[in-house]
Amino acid sequence: MLAVVAGTAFWFSQRNATEPGNTLTQSSGSTTGSATSAATTQSIDGTATSSDTATPATAQSSAPATTTQQQPLASLSADQTDNTRSDEDALAVIDLGIQALDESEFRYWALRLRDNPLLLQSVLTQYIENRDTPRARNLAALLAEVNSPEVLDAAVQLSQATDVLSQQHGLELLARLQPLNTHARNNAIDLLATQTDPALLVSTLNVFATPAQVVSSEQRQLLLDHAKLLSTHSDASVRAHSISIISKWSKGNTGIAATAGLSDPDEAVRARSAASLIGVSNPSDNTKQALLTVAANRSEPKATRQLALYALSKMPLDDSERTHYHQLEIEVRRTR
Repeated sequence: MLAVVAGTAFWFSQRNATEPGNTLTQSSGSTTGSATSAATTQSIDGTATSSDTATPATAQSSAPATTTQQQPLASLSADQTDNTRSDEDALAVIDLGIQALDESEFRYWALRLRDNPLLLQSVLTQYIENRDTPRARNLAALLAEVNSPEVLDAAVQLSQATDVLSQQHGLELLARLQPLNTHARNNAIDLLATQTDPALLVSTLNVFATPAQVVSSEQRQLLLDHAKLLSTHSDASVRAHSISIISKWSKGNTGIAATAGLSDPDEAVRARSAASLIGVSNPSDNTKQALLTVAANRSEPKATRQLALYALSKMPLDDSERTHYHQLEIEVRRTR
């Protein structure tokens, strides 16, 4: 009987040791379940790829976890940093200039365009293909800061285009370049001699709205000769702008053109002529009389009469002229 009992106990002990689902196997299953959960969590985070089947615990413990992380910019090499920035800038160029740049953005892009010819070419392409005038102004200011031969070439190319909008954008860029770029100035002077459209002539004259600090006497005289010729143009806007350019570039010697403009049939030309004579220290008697005539004309807008009086206030007047001036000053002041 004892032998039977002992044999039965041995059989049960062997069965428990080998039967699936015993304590040892369940413990291993628990480990496997944890690995599966961890793998699933990594998959949600997007830092690892999970499998549909659980990885055995032994494989999990022996193989290190592999995750892909982006290197911080500071840890990249100089070449890697420049490449990353170039890629980002190349994308940003698509919308560059749609919104006005603040000071820090302007400085950043000016430096980048000077240092990166490919990036500069991309911005020039955007400028050439652009049809939006406000954006053209923003990009023109930035490109003029670069002031490279490539920028001048783009300005000249546009100013000689066949469509008016492209020409206007080219002149906008030339106007930004002209004060510091003698080649831009020469190209714009040439356009004054060949342009026939009044609106484009006005835009071309506006290229010279800011006088250059350094300019040869020959170039200055060539510009003045063209402006004097245009001061008798059939279009009033061309005449008015020409007189302004003469005033700005002749160093106070506005002379005959502005004096003639005081009797122009167009009100805007008369006003521009009076303004152009402000600060002239050696006016002719004809100029002073023409200003007194404008100031005395009661059909003239008050603002134009005031401009004429202000120009006279800076000029040397004889007794008769000064008496007349004071009488008109009182009269205009009382005019509504």
